[in-house]
Amino acid sequence: MKTTQFITNTKVWQNIFVAIMFLFSFSINSQNVGDDLMASSNGALDTSSGVTASGGGCLPGGAADDGVTACGWTAAQGVNYAPSNNSHGNTHSGDRMWKTFAGNGGNGEFVAQDFSQLQPGTYTLTFYHKWTNGGAVDYSAGDGPQVTLKVSDGNGGWTNVQADELPLGNIGAGAEWTEFSVTYEITEVNDYKVQVYKNGGGQAAPTNMYGSLHLDTFSFTFDAAAATGPTPVVAPWTDDFNDGDVSDWTLLVAGDAPPQGWVLVDEDGAGNLAMYHADDTGNMDNYLISPLLDVSGLNAPLLSWTERNLNASYYVSHTVLI
Repeated sequence: MKTTQFITNTKVWQNIFVAIMFLFSFSINSQNVGDDLMASSNGALDTSSGVTASGGGCLPGGAADDGVTACGWTAAQGVNYAPSNNSHGNTHSGDRMWKTFAGNGGNGEFVAQDFSQLQPGTYTLTFYHKWTNGGAVDYSAGDGPQVTLKVSDGNGGWTNVQADELPLGNIGAGAEWTEFSVTYEITEVNDYKVQVYKNGGGQAAPTNMYGSLHLDTFSFTFDAAAATGPTPVVAPWTDDFNDGDVSDWTLLVAGDAPPQGWVLVDEDGAGNLAMYHADDTGNMDNYLISPLLDVSGLNAPLLSWTERNLNASYYVSHTVLI
């Protein structure tokens, strides 16, 4: 294959719609790196939000409170908002902890917290757990409790983004709390849910989950914003290469054979510069990539370019890709 190709001028102007260029958008959110998004939802699990009842006081139908919102949580099922005592041992922080029951009739036990319109970036979920009444708990009998990050499907449902098994941790009322931490990469602005779920296991040993799992001191921290990529050039934009600077263009070599690639040349000997792809042989698959272009301010973007070919009968494909 023998190709010679000059590109001498590229422009993006507002005119008749011909091509949609690289669109660039921003997501603006009030979250700041370092924020603990559980801080306002009682992640420490205590009575600072006015909860006075023990037992199920924070749950739907609780004796003293009107629902889980009194504890700042979105939803819970089959769990007890429990204080320290001889059976539970001490809480990890504050004066309350979530305590699941051994069986719960097979319906499953969970606590969940929703987060509205998270922005893309890295987040870390951290909490502490231990077991009581769980001397027979052994993960060799089956999967352990699941920690999931879910994303809203926009229709009232949720889809798992990531699921992790909660490590077994320590067992016993006087046992040390075990720290659990997992990192999530959020790639799109949406509503998300974090959930800890336990269901399964029978009374006979070994059992994977027939015991009381205790949970305490939750945090959900925004660690870093997502990389935004290169700064876009705002259209209208043009480049005729005559300034001799092509540092804002990128050469991508995708073919198998070593090509000469694109070079800046004096096209006609009169000082008119062009990007030139030399004659070569082999399987060449090369791309000259323009800067990232922001055309959001144009009503009808138009892309135009000037190209001149020598020995055109030899070429396979000269293509403009978006």
